[in-house]
Amino acid sequence: MVKRADDVSIQENETQSSRNSSRQTSPRITREQERFQGLLRELSTPAKGEQAEVDDNDDVGTSVFQSLAKLYQKAIRAGLRVAKANQEEILCWHRYAEGCEKRVNDIRANNV
Repeated sequence: MVKRADDVSIQENETQSSRNSSRQTSPRITREQERFQGLLRELSTPAKGEQAEVDDNDDVGTSVFQSLAKLYQKAIRAGLRVAKANQEEILCWHRYAEGCEKRVNDIRANNV
């Protein structure tokens, strides 16, 4: 079978385009991986005034799924802490309102 010049140039173009596409996707994947790692580090960093949780099982070889599961659990615990803080705030405002109402009633009773 004899190859024509057109067939050879088409094959060369396909080979060149596959090389170019692999070059284009590799840095993109690397940037996405770096971004993901940065987000994981940010999520793992304790907030101001919050103690860091020590995790003895945190190996370098931990899979992405295990890391995500740990982050999910941390997010759930943080959400529960937020809910409790909101409840405490509501209770404080309720007590404040009761105190104000009592004070107003005392003032009214003394002025009559």
